[in-house]
Formats: sequence, structure tokens, C-alpha cells
Amino acid sequence: LQSTTNTRDVGGLPTADGGWMRRGVLFRTDAVLAPTAADRELLAGLGLRHAIDFRSQPEVESLGGNQFGDGVQVRVLPLVDEGTAVLGEAMIRALRDRDVALAVETLGDGRARELGLLGPTNLVRSVTVRRAFAEVLRLIASDDGAPLIFNCTAGKDRTGVFAALVQRLVGVADEVIVDDYLLSNTLRADHNAMSYQHLS
Repeated sequence: LQSTTNTRDVGGLPTADGGWMRRGVLFRTDAVLAPTAADRELLAGLGLRHAIDFRSQPEVESLGGNQFGDGVQVRVLPLVDEGTAVLGEAMIRALRDRDVALAVETLGDGRARELGLLGPTNLVRSVTVRRAFAEVLRLIASDDGAPLIFNCTAGKDRTGVFAALVQRLVGVADEVIVDDYLLSNTLRADHNAMSYQHLS
């Protein structure tokens, strides 16, 4: 999409048994807040039935709701543990107010690295998150559950963890899943650089 940085098909990856994860069923993205006309046409062509928003209420209130088009049933299932909620709210404030001190307080002294290493594990240890994942998996398995798109704010961490879960369930090898998870770093590099510049 022209208006996002991290929208992609979850499928198309090889499975350990020599097959391939099917394309055109599940899609992942960062928040779709202001789609262009071309984006709207592309989204309509995907035939989406459902959209799952993993963002918290403060994130949605601050940034706005997704714009996936008519006929897409939207469910908001916040994937937040206590640490994620505090981090998300702090980073929204830091970027909005250009508050470098808050960004350093939130992510400095090795906290960013720790969050990167432990965040996904802590996320899936949350009972609330596991219940949300189960709800989405049941929806995907239903007769009219797909095509389905899911997102968080950056389409990276929460979205990446759920994508990895589904990929693992259908037999994609761990190293392939990790490479796909890390692809977000490449796709979001320019956007991240602009965020750093905004804070400098």
C-alpha cells in the first residue's frame, strides 16, 4: 500500500514438509489510517471479510481507526500487557510532543534492547493476549473467516507475533519465520529514520 510501510501477505512461505503456506488468505499491516485511492482499490481486490485491530484504545484514539472499506467486519482485540501499554502510551506522547527526554527515559539504558528481546515472550504469556489469539484463530478456521487482515500500530511486534504463530501452526520452519519477522526492520527503516529525525 502507498499509505503504509508494512503491509504484506502472511503466506507464500515454504513449509517444512515441502509445501507452501497459501497466499491471499491472511494479510498483516501497520495501521491503515489514510489509504490512497490506489490503496482502496487494492484493498477491495483482496476480498477482505474481517479485520482485526490489535491496538489499545489510547492508540486508536490518538491515531484514528483503520480504513479498510465497506463490507469488512472489524474487531478490536487489544494485545497489550502492562509493559506494552505503558510503552505505547509513552512513545505516542514522546513523538507527539517531541519529548526526547521521555523517549530516552522509556527506551534508554538498554530498555529498548530488553523490550525487543523479551517483548514477544512476555506478550504471549499474557492470558488476555492468548485468549485474543485463540479468538482470531477460531475466526480464521470458520467458513467465512478469510480473507482476513490484522494490524497493530507499526505492524511489527504484536502483528509479527501473531503472524509467526500462524506460520508455525502451518509448518513454516523457525528460521523462515524469524527472517519474515525481521523483514519489518527493513520495511520500516525509512519511517523509523523520520521518527528519529522528528525527535532530534
